[in-house]
Amino acid sequence: MPTNISQTIFKPVSLWRRTFAYAIDLIIVALVIFLPMQNLIGGNTISKFEVVNSGFDFNIFFIGLLVSIMSILYWAILEYKINQSVGKVVMDIKVINKTQGKLKFGQCFLRNVTKLSLIFLILDTLYGFIKKDYRRFFEVISNTMVVSTNGNV
Repeated sequence: MPTNISQTIFKPVSLWRRTFAYAIDLIIVALVIFLPMQNLIGGNTISKFEVVNSGFDFNIFFIGLLVSIMSILYWAILEYKINQSVGKVVMDIKVINKTQGKLKFGQCFLRNVTKLSLIFLILDTLYGFIKKDYRRFFEVISNTMVVSTNGNV
């Protein structure tokens, strides 16, 4: 369903372009964020705190939390600053504020929060299949939309 913003009609981008953009971004996140942090888990860089008899490893919890936050910030900051992540630049797509104007950081953060978990992301994406416009549920509630930068769907 086309959306009229400032006299310009935007159509949602095809699922395959969004998927390839996401795959490119996942590779970047893995190389830049996850792999360096993975070395910290195996080493003694951060002291370990074991809760008695529970097997809880504070080191793994802390690194996992840090990787999760940094991953969401990767997408949120890039989309807030330039309306695109690296994968979106490669695939010629961008994020827009559906209600006109510049994207707000809160919108960018909210639309990417489901990327913390594959299960949440799949459920979020299924919404687009049901509605047949490929917009994820968290894009709808954040009032954002992924569109083509060159007019192609």
